[in-house]
Amino acid sequence: MALFLVIGVLAFAAIIGFAMLSTASMQAQTTLNSSLALTADALADSGVDLACYYLINPDKAPTAVPLGSYYHGGTITFGSKMPGSVDLTITALATAGDYQIVSVGRAAQRSIAHSVTANVHVNQGYQVKSIVSFSGNGTLPLSATVNGDIQVNGILVNLGVVNGSLLSPNSAQGSGSLLGGLIAINSNNNTPIPTPATLRSFTTYTYNGNTYSAATIGGLPTGTTLGPTPSNPAGIYRYSGTLTMNHNVTINGTLIVENGDLNVSGGGNTITPVDGFPALIAKSNVWLRGTLLPSTSPRDLTINGLAWLGGSLKYSGLLSNGFFTVNGAIQFGNGGTVDTLFIPRLVVNKNANKTSGLNIDSSVPPASAALLSYKQ
Repeated sequence: MALFLVIGVLAFAAIIGFAMLSTASMQAQTTLNSSLALTADALADSGVDLACYYLINPDKAPTAVPLGSYYHGGTITFGSKMPGSVDLTITALATAGDYQIVSVGRAAQRSIAHSVTANVHVNQGYQVKSIVSFSGNGTLPLSATVNGDIQVNGILVNLGVVNGSLLSPNSAQGSGSLLGGLIAINSNNNTPIPTPATLRSFTTYTYNGNTYSAATIGGLPTGTTLGPTPSNPAGIYRYSGTLTMNHNVTINGTLIVENGDLNVSGGGNTITPVDGFPALIAKSNVWLRGTLLPSTSPRDLTINGLAWLGGSLKYSGLLSNGFFTVNGAIQFGNGGTVDTLFIPRLVVNKNANKTSGLNIDSSVPPASAALLSYKQ
């Protein structure tokens, strides 16, 4: 009898133990599923934010967006440190600027997903769609290579190489090459070129929600390095009068020259702006100044962003080692152009990371996205 009692107690204990293990396992599975569901929810919500970002900045989308179109969506992953994925489907609605976003967040290695549908209104703000823009007639000299589209509101005389299309009401003149042909300017492909009246002054500016003032400089001697500071976090520097840029000048910010020309009289010079700001605003002419006697001394400037010129791009003197490179875009906003006999190499390359979301034209509202409706 005692033996049966012992066996019964052991059996009961085994059953209770199994039940406890089963309950713990179910609780662990429930906790895991709950955690994965929260992850899927967060991924779906993040997908809506990401879709708005790509609608505002189409050049930064993970797939190429044709000129005048928008990012239609796709599957986005975030690497090993953030498992899971988001499936985005973006559809343009009847009202201009309105889009429907369907975002499906999927937890990693599980069939758990969460879907949200959001209707948003997107104001793309200022968009650079052509990497060279002339507000009037324009000239590209024999030394020029443009690796992208060019917009000319007047007539283009092209003696160089354009590896892109010409957006203009007029056919090009000159013996240069044009890869993409002529395209009429319309509301989808137009780059509004700021005029002197609509160009933002940047005397004061907003950065991360706070207002700051640009700094004034007294010159750019050889070896000058300028950049962001606590009181000037965008690194915006102004000069009034004719400014000479000597050798090895590095500006990690924005240079504004007014009431005079910018004379590039040295080599090894670069300007790289903070994201969201232009690289150079030169309200008069920009000169590459050569020497009086033959020399191999360099004269060059590399701009990694947007340059706005109120005058023309010129050169003078003897110059065997000179170039002007723009990795971003260059705009001639007050009827200026490039001198026909501009001998230094002129190269313009696309750089979407430095030309998106610029708040440079006061007539164009800043980029924004507003939520119209949201449904889980």
